[in-house]
Amino acid sequence: MVSIRKRKHLSEKCRLQQASNKCSENVEPLALAMYRPDGTDEYIGKPPPLAFKTPFKDKELKKRKLHRRKQVNNQEPCMLRGVYFKNLKWQAAIKVGKKQVHLGTVNTQEEAAHLYDRAAYMCGREPNFQLTDEEKQELQSFEWEEFLALTRKAIAHKKMQNKLEAQMRRRQAAMAVKTEQS
Repeated sequence: MVSIRKRKHLSEKCRLQQASNKCSENVEPLALAMYRPDGTDEYIGKPPPLAFKTPFKDKELKKRKLHRRKQVNNQEPCMLRGVYFKNLKWQAAIKVGKKQVHLGTVNTQEEAAHLYDRAAYMCGREPNFQLTDEEKQELQSFEWEEFLALTRKAIAHKKMQNKLEAQMRRRQAAMAVKTEQS
C-alpha cells in the first residue's frame, strides 16, 4: 500500500510528465514496483539521492541575476544588489538561507551598497563593488553573528553622532541669531 503523500507526489510527477508527453497511462504499477508489496512504505532499489553540502572551496562567489523590480511611485530605482529605498532612506539587506537579514538604514545609496558588499563577502556572494584587502582581512576574523552585531552597533553610533552634530548646528545658529539681534 502506498501512502497518500507518496500517491500525491506520484500524481504530480505524472502531471509534469504528461505536460511533456512522456507519462504513461498506468501509474499504479510504477508505484507498486518502487515499494514493498506487503504494505510497508519501505523503498525497494536504490535510495533517492540526498542533497548534501559540499565544502566551501576558495570562497567561490555565488552569482545571482539582477531581477527587474516593480516601480513604486515613491521609490527611487536602484540597480545595486541588496539595496533599496524605503521611508526616504537607503536600506541594505541580504538573504541568508531563507531569511532576509536587514543590515541597516543609511543616507546614501553607496553606503547601503557598501554594507551589502561586506555582508556578501561574509556569505561568499558577489558584491556590488570590490572590497579592499584590509576590509577582507578584518571580515575574516568575524563570525556571522559578531559581524551583524558590530554592523548594527556602528550604524546606531553613527546615527547618534549625526543627531548630536545637528543639535550643535542648531545651537550655533540660534547663538548667531542672538548675537546679531544684540
